[in-house]
Amino acid sequence: MGGDGGITRRAFLKLATIATAASALSALPVTAESPVPFKQWKSRWVLGEVGGKVDVRRAKITPVICNYCSMGCSIDFYTIGDNIVFATLSTP
Repeated sequence: MGGDGGITRRAFLKLATIATAASALSALPVTAESPVPFKQWKSRWVLGEVGGKVDVRRAKITPVICNYCSMGCSIDFYTIGDNIVFATLSTP
């Protein structure tokens, strides 16, 4: 927008380009079938399924109290040897 409240040439050209592209895209036919096959969304995963962490099942669970803030959240660390392979909030 211009300093005097009007529209600048640059802003007008931007808006005209966007409007032209939108009207051109709206003229394309819409097909009922998607080019990508539909895949159901998951809302629950089994332990170790996300991130390829298959070693989580044989990991030792070590409960820890977080000392980052004053809330004192309980965190479960899944460890194999000295390596932490997974962390989650503890369930009461």
